[in-house]
Order: sequence, then structure tokens, then C-alpha cells
Amino acid sequence: MKKRFFELYSKASQNNGLFIVLCFSYIVYIFLLSVINKTVAQVVNFASLALCFLLIAAVGMDLKRFFKTPDAKILVCSALLALSLTGLLVRLAEVYLNISLPFYIKAAVCILLFIAAVLFWTAVKSFVQILLETETRFPAEKDSGVFWIVFFFSVNSLFLLWSIYYPSGVSTDTWNQLAQIRGDIPYSDIHAIAHTIFLKLLFRIGENFSAVIFVQICGVGFINAFFAQWLNGRGLPLIWILPPLAFNLAGCSRFILCYVYPWKDAPYTFCLCYICYMTIRLINQPGKKPGVLKAALLGVALAFASLFRYNGIIASVFCGGWLFVYFLKNKAWKPFAATLFAAAISVAAVSLYSGKVLHTQSPENGFSVQVFGSGIAAVVAGEGNISPELLSRIEEIFSIDYIKENYKPWETKRLIWTDETGIAGEFKDRPDLQVFNNRFVLAMGERRQELVRLYLELLPRNPGLMARDVIYNTYAVWGTEFYQDYFYSNSLAVLAILFLALEFWGKAMIKRHWAVFAPVACNMISVAISTITNETRYLLPTFALFPFLLMYVLWAAGRSSGYFQD
Repeated sequence: MKKRFFELYSKASQNNGLFIVLCFSYIVYIFLLSVINKTVAQVVNFASLALCFLLIAAVGMDLKRFFKTPDAKILVCSALLALSLTGLLVRLAEVYLNISLPFYIKAAVCILLFIAAVLFWTAVKSFVQILLETETRFPAEKDSGVFWIVFFFSVNSLFLLWSIYYPSGVSTDTWNQLAQIRGDIPYSDIHAIAHTIFLKLLFRIGENFSAVIFVQICGVGFINAFFAQWLNGRGLPLIWILPPLAFNLAGCSRFILCYVYPWKDAPYTFCLCYICYMTIRLINQPGKKPGVLKAALLGVALAFASLFRYNGIIASVFCGGWLFVYFLKNKAWKPFAATLFAAAISVAAVSLYSGKVLHTQSPENGFSVQVFGSGIAAVVAGEGNISPELLSRIEEIFSIDYIKENYKPWETKRLIWTDETGIAGEFKDRPDLQVFNNRFVLAMGERRQELVRLYLELLPRNPGLMARDVIYNTYAVWGTEFYQDYFYSNSLAVLAILFLALEFWGKAMIKRHWAVFAPVACNMISVAISTITNETRYLLPTFALFPFLLMYVLWAAGRSSGYFQD
């Protein structure tokens, strides 16, 4: 029965069924969007997806296996989810409801959520095991049509969203880069100059950012299509690929707004996605060396991961180090040379064009040390352990009154984004500093070394206050920026699901495949240690890669058991 169901369902989805569903959903979405409002459309969208998942889950469900004793991995990912949900509820209570919850209530909520999560993950694991233990086998499908199905499916979904924001969304960063491109202010590297150059090239097509958004949407389509084609070519049916991809592109997933804004997050994400994609290919084709062109594109991706976003340097260095070892072990000298040469040329080209042609300025960038400034502000505002000598040194850099007025738990970004209109006159003769809003940011940039020294001296005296500040500053990673979109602004929930999927891997498989997760891990770590702004968009690579990493983990587990035939 199950084998027959999958055969029929897979064929229907790849033929008339897919076309009918796409057309019908398109019409319903437009109708709801225009007649009611987009929130209702999003609810209907998710309700439809939920029904699809329930239909799939209903086949072959064995309830007797749901409540087996969980193992260590289920306990770990249950703890991750419980901590994440508890953090969400605490933040909602403290920020939105203005209620201070006592510790015992927080602990009780966390324990109850942990128990519920254990039951939930055990159920999920049981269902997947049932699937993997069936006699169904999916042979490799060398179907080129999958590539274009997924491409147009992705592009269609994002074009719907783009229609709301056409020609593009804008932000403070966008206006500043646009002013540089138009020659209103000098070029500066406050925002990654490589991304400003990228915008400058595409901006020549028209007098708005529509060309940029079009390129970004097509980029999403190609990235999704490459992953889907690779997985499908190794036995994963299209019907397994489309539901998580549709969920990933659903309208109420906050992170996809990054694709209709001309921000640096989208091209940065494409770089990490390509690195992840090539890592998967290299791991699963150990005896086959990559072509020179693919290796060169890999070098470009490694370089621009850090050129598009400064925190991308962590991913570039770590993933580049793994690739260096891989090429040496496999004696892949030509691919290694192509990767290294392409990366060096990319960095040199941006550097030369930026310096010799654009004459890019380098103002003292206070944003680069914002984490240290926030930690010091936490101690000052929280009346921590500060000696008179240390307080005097802090007063030489910052306004104590400004810190006490603007340091707010969960909202530390006020420190760097509060607009001090009273000092606007200081910027009239320094147009390159117009992106800075207040003296706090200016002071951090001008006294960076002293700031780090103060932070390190205050840390042993105030470990509790400064640790709490780190937790507040990283809620975009472990909590949520918009509580309506809990899952898609919560990396712990993503990690919990991926960790559960690893339950189906043995130690040998983990040792072989762990590098696939490196781009996501590096991105999350870099965001956690480098910013206090707490914007979900910084984690875009994590959420863009999530459905494919999940499918990859399950595919690798199924392949080892013979479920998928490569």
C-alpha cells in the first residue's frame, strides 16, 4: 500500500497535479491578497501545507512505536527546543506584556516544554524510521525536468512577494549606498564596498533596484534547483523535495523579505549555499576531482562570502581550510590552484577598483566593536562593579547619561541607532560619517583599542551582567525577532531538527559528512559574536539551507540502508 501510494503520489506531483496546484494556489493567493489581507493569505498557505504533511504522515503511521524510550540525541534536541520556546515566552512576557516572571515559573515552563518536545521528537523519529524500514526503493532519477520545476516554483513564489514591494524595499543602509552610487557622498567601506560595487553595476540597468531584486530572485531559483537536481538524481523523489521547499518559501517566513530588499544578505547567502553545495558534491564523489570552472567558482564564493559581509570571514577561513586539506589529501592540484587563483583575483579586483577608481574612504567604524560597547554599557546601566578609575576612563569615551537613557535589555540596538539630532551639525562637513547617528558609535570607532581593553578589565568584575548582555544581544540566534514567525527567526529550532535527523547517522557518517554543516555553523557563530542589532536577516544562510540540509541528512541515512539507490 505504502509503495503504491508513493508511486502514484510522486507521478501525480510531477505531472498534472503540480501544474494544477501551482495555478490554483496562485489564483487563491492573489484573491486573498487583494480582497482580504496578506495575513489571511499566509494562514491559508500554511494550512494547505499542513494538510499535505498530515496526508503524508497518515500513511504507514505506527502509533505503537511513538513512545519508545528516547536516546541522547532526542534529549539534546528536545532541550534545545525547550530552551528556545522558554526564551520566546519570557521575552514576550517581559517586553510585550511588561511582566517579570520569577525563576521557578521559567523553570517549570521549560520542564513542561522539554517533556512535550521529547514526545514530539520521538513521534517524528518513529515515523521516519517506519519509512526507512519499508521495502520501497527509489532508484536514481536523471530527470533534467526537476531542475526547471524547482526553479520556476521558487521564482514564482518570490515574484508573488516582490509584487507587494516592487520595485524593492528600502532601508537606511540602502539609502546610504544609493547616495554613494549617485555621487552625493564619497564611497566608504562602512557598508561592504564589494556589495556597493555589485549594486552600482546592476543599478545601471535602471533608475531603481528592480534589476538587483530580479537577479536575487533568479539566484534563489538556481540555488534551489541545483540542490534539488542533485538530490533527485540520487533517488530522492520530487514529492519529498517540494513540501519542505514550499514551507521554506511560504509568505509568512520573515527571512524571505531579504530577497526583495537590495541588502547584502542575499548575495552573501548565495556564496555560502554554493560552498555547501560543492562540499556535498566533493564528499559524495571522493574519487572524482571537480572541474576547473567549478573550482574557480568555489574560489569566487569563498572570497565574496567575506567581501559581501564582514562577518563572513569566519566562514571563508574555516571552509577554505577544509577545502585546502581536502584538495591536498586527494592530490587535486588543478582544482586547488583554480580555487586559490580565483579567490585571490576576486579580492584583488575589488580592492583595486575600490581604491584606485572609487577612492573609497575608511572612516573609523564603530559598528565593528559594538559588542564590546554594549557590554560596557550593560555594566554602567546596571550599576555593576566599576572602580572610580575605570568609570573615569569610560567617561572619557562615552556619555554616561546617554548610556543610562538608551541601554535597554532586549533592545541594545538603541545604543547605535538612536538619532542624536543635536549633533547633526558635526556631520555637515564630514559626509562620509552621515551613516553614524550618535556620539556613541563615533566614540567606539575612534577608541576601539581602549574599548576592548576596558571590556576585558570589566569582565572579571561583572561576569553575570556581561553574560546576560550577551544573551540579550544574541536573541536573533536563539530567540525570535518577530514572535509571529517563531520558527523562521530561531536557529535553535533549526538546529534541533537537524540534530534529530543526525539520529539516523552513525559515527562514521558524521565523521564523513560533518563539513556540510560548516557554512551554517560559521554564519551562526559569526552573528552571535559580532552584532547587537538582532536582525533575522543576518541568519539568512541558515534558513535558506535548512530544507536541503534536512533532506540531505535523511537521504544519506536512507542511502546507507539501501532505501535510495545511487
